Amino acid sequence: MKRAYYNDMRKLVTIVFIVAYHAVLSQLMNETKWIDCDVPDRYRKVERGIWNFDQDSASVINFPAIELGQKDKWIFVPSTTLNSEGRVFIPPNPSFKFEDYQIIGLEFKELDSVNFSVQSFIASNNFVSNKDYQLFQKWVSDSIQLTKAGKLNKIDDYTTCVDWKKLNQITPQNFPDDSLNYEYWWIDFKSARNSSRLINDSLNTEASDPPNSGSFIKRAVFNVFPTIDWSFIENDTIRQLFERNYTSHHFFGNYPVLGLDAIQINGYLFWCTQQVNFRRRSKNKMIKNDIRLGTPWELMLLPKKSGRSEKLRILVDDAFLKAFGEGPWKKGEYLEVDYPTKPFRLVQTYTSQRKRRF
Repeated sequence: MKRAYYNDMRKLVTIVFIVAYHAVLSQLMNETKWIDCDVPDRYRKVERGIWNFDQDSASVINFPAIELGQKDKWIFVPSTTLNSEGRVFIPPNPSFKFEDYQIIGLEFKELDSVNFSVQSFIASNNFVSNKDYQLFQKWVSDSIQLTKAGKLNKIDDYTTCVDWKKLNQITPQNFPDDSLNYEYWWIDFKSARNSSRLINDSLNTEASDPPNSGSFIKRAVFNVFPTIDWSFIENDTIRQLFERNYTSHHFFGNYPVLGLDAIQINGYLFWCTQQVNFRRRSKNKMIKNDIRLGTPWELMLLPKKSGRSEKLRILVDDAFLKAFGEGPWKKGEYLEVDYPTKPFRLVQTYTSQRKRRF
């Protein structure tokens, strides 16, 4: 019974992998290539930083958070162990509690001291922007249009995929926001591991049927448009400015994408992973680990970016005035409002792509 159960699980893993692989046979847009980042050889072995102890606290100076990738879009942090020897720990990123781990409901207490290890990882230097997320929205829109137009390729008797080469043969359509839905499937390996323990325990007891292996395959469907509540802004003109323009106007393209719930964020991260790994498979390269949210420990080690605030700050400059005209703002000042939702980064556990240790 146990062997048959595991055989079923292997078949399901293979099927889901094939479906996910063919689901992303897209023309990878140049704008998404930056998501696939490699760590150069010279950075794979670096100093781990120097401890600075005083009577009550401990901090790490010269911590090796290295900017790399296209236009320094990624930060690499090598594997490290931190031990503040019982002193209060001052992290490299003092505002780490503000960042994206709060999206998934984790709590993090004040750090009286630390003693932990972190595997090598890379993180995006900036929060995911409106412009980044709009590429995902366009991908969903294009795939829906191709599907409705019947531009499909038959992979086998059971599987078809969108024929992206025929995208220029269809007339672009504008879909209502509420019709752009993204669907993806994944395997809940944690539940599968727990069920395997139950099977092991049941072998010495009365016979019982193993859980249905299909129950570990999860499906999510969500609308790709964010929902942002700006009602907390008291000034009517400023509130309407954000309501009408933040998610769509090109001026806000480089500002953080906001208004996504956990399902939307996880779906976007899944799409990023698929884009990277499809591109790597097409070049016969090793696939990479999943792109995900950062843990509190990882975010704590990232350097605080100069000028970053815990509020959304919009500089009123010439570009702003050209886009939105005069109003209750002055050139050179900042419009500063609370973030309605937390921005987030891309994080990926880094493992060497070579068969050697570093």
